[in-house]
Amino acid sequence: MPEMKTLARRILLAAGLLCLTALLIEVSYRFYLFGFAAFSIERVDSVTEIGRAGILRASADPDIVYELIPNQDSWFKLARLRTNSQGLADYDYAKAKPPDTFRIVLLGSSYSMPTGVPLEQSWQQVLEDRLNALKDGRHYEVINFSVGGYDPRQLLAVLKLRAMAYDPDLILVDMTLNSARIFRIDEAYHRSFVTQGRSHPFWHSFALESLSGHLQDQGPGDFLPPVEASAVFKQTLADFRSFAGPDAVRQLASRGRRRLQGTAPTADIDLVRQRRVVDAFLRAARGGDFDALVNLLDPDVVMRPDAAAVGMGSLRETHGATAVASALSGGARGARLAIIEGVTGLAWAPGGTTRGVIEFTLKDDKIVAIDVTGDADRLRELDIVTLDS
Repeated sequence: MPEMKTLARRILLAAGLLCLTALLIEVSYRFYLFGFAAFSIERVDSVTEIGRAGILRASADPDIVYELIPNQDSWFKLARLRTNSQGLADYDYAKAKPPDTFRIVLLGSSYSMPTGVPLEQSWQQVLEDRLNALKDGRHYEVINFSVGGYDPRQLLAVLKLRAMAYDPDLILVDMTLNSARIFRIDEAYHRSFVTQGRSHPFWHSFALESLSGHLQDQGPGDFLPPVEASAVFKQTLADFRSFAGPDAVRQLASRGRRRLQGTAPTADIDLVRQRRVVDAFLRAARGGDFDALVNLLDPDVVMRPDAAAVGMGSLRETHGATAVASALSGGARGARLAIIEGVTGLAWAPGGTTRGVIEFTLKDDKIVAIDVTGDADRLRELDIVTLDS
């Protein structure tokens, strides 16, 4: 019996020493990783995947997939993460560009979000501060649209749907060595984004997870195989060049000048909602879905084609949702989504030459006016950038 007690004490002692050793290893490893922040529950809990940090929400546009929650003040990767009213990890900037301002928009992922660096120490803030230190008579703004995990396809969508509304003079796109490998399969862009449960890493073992992470094969998940991802990357770069080519740059400059003169129309328009409604309108018109068209139209909607548009076909000034839907159902087969004067509309451009545009006025997510322009002189005055549809 004494021998059994001695053996039990030895087992308990060995177990205690083993637990103490494991605890010392864990504490030492955490201190190696995080320094004195290792003793803060809030800060250690921030060391997690962006999808489990409680800082994201679903985006209204499927190509963007997700975005940062607006007006939050939290921790991510040991650093303070603050977002503005538009959900950008940046200070608040008015969409209307002030006079004598040179505006730069930045598109990127975790490196530029920034991850693990407070805003005032981020490279884009340093750039803004140094440009303003030049004191050359202009005020510089660097507006950051970066979000961790964004692939180039998402960056292009953000540029078209969000960043362009700020009338940039210069567009910076942050590409890393990983950019060509992180394209998602098509289904991932169109399924509903669901936030994952918030994780609490403080109560996990970083030492054990580090070891197991090296041993486990994570698999491809929602991402394309390397060869396919490379092909999509090349196409996306071509889309960037097409969207931000010489014509688009000219249009940006022209739109910026009108903004300075106070004549640009986009300041009070929700561009994401506008895009969503126009996209739904185009699908319904092409598919001849009469009921869907009526649901998108205000009961008192008016369609106003100019004289050139009337001369091209059967369009005429039409009032009322039923009459307008009847006139347009089954049409718009050659139309493409376009940014017209900074707002989403439709353009008809056979052979690459714009022959007509359709502009929409919305109120409470209903189309209250449809203006069809076919006049060549008027079309030359408009800033039009066609999009993939």
